Amino acid sequence: MGSKGRITAAGAVVLRGEGDRREVLVVRRSTHKDWSLPKGKPKTDEDLPATAVREVHEETGVRIHLGLPVGQTRYDVGKQRKVVSWWMGIVEHERRRQPNKEVEKAVWMPLDKALEKLSYPNEAEILTRALELESAGTLLVVRHGKAMLRKHWTGSDARRPLSRRGRKQARQIRGLLAAYGTSELLSSTSTRCMQTLIPFALERNLPVVGISLLSEEEAEGHGSEVQQLMAATRRRIAAEGTTVAVCGHRPVLPDMRQGLEVPDKAMLVGEVLVVHLDPEGHPLTVENHKCIA
Repeated sequence: MGSKGRITAAGAVVLRGEGDRREVLVVRRSTHKDWSLPKGKPKTDEDLPATAVREVHEETGVRIHLGLPVGQTRYDVGKQRKVVSWWMGIVEHERRRQPNKEVEKAVWMPLDKALEKLSYPNEAEILTRALELESAGTLLVVRHGKAMLRKHWTGSDARRPLSRRGRKQARQIRGLLAAYGTSELLSSTSTRCMQTLIPFALERNLPVVGISLLSEEEAEGHGSEVQQLMAATRRRIAAEGTTVAVCGHRPVLPDMRQGLEVPDKAMLVGEVLVVHLDPEGHPLTVENHKCIA
């Protein structure tokens, strides 16, 4: 989102091929007649990772999900500062795209040629940086959305549902889970956690696997078991090269994070921690995305 004196945007470095045959996806913009990496500004209430995925698809016809963050570029547009956040983009599928008033064409370009043709040195630098990055899997830790207040709920606490705000957060979290190509959903068995993942689960026809050990009631006194569970999960994800989301509660999150080898830090309701893993399952880098709903 933009703020006074600042414009935000997001894009991706999308690569294909191996070795000397590697290519990068670039666009030729109709108005500016320049060569650039695909990027654009967010829609209202859209997280930047979701923006990057959407903009790549709209400008190129290529559907991606995100890998490691690459960095940011900063430059002035009139009197405002523009900050573009970049991720690695992993191709899921592509279709032919017709030219429009914004993008004249999108092409796969050999790396050496792209480094010469890109119109902006800061984007060439982002491409160079991206070529050095590689990860082996991603784990998203989700703190459940805002739940109904305890004083307004008479049933079992494990069955306490999301509030209206929490349901809105769950819909927004759906976009983040999609942006990183989430293919497996794990959750505390408590209703508020399961409901946080349901919008994405329904969209992708995925089951939400309940794990009672991650619930507030079951986890108490079993911190070491929670840590072992998360350690085993991150190693599995790295071995499989997949993306998995796990939803938990505030009291359980410190043990979850310790099992992931991620420093403990309080998370807001609806916040998502994105942990990119190396081939042995250790964290390479960590992103935090706070739900603004």
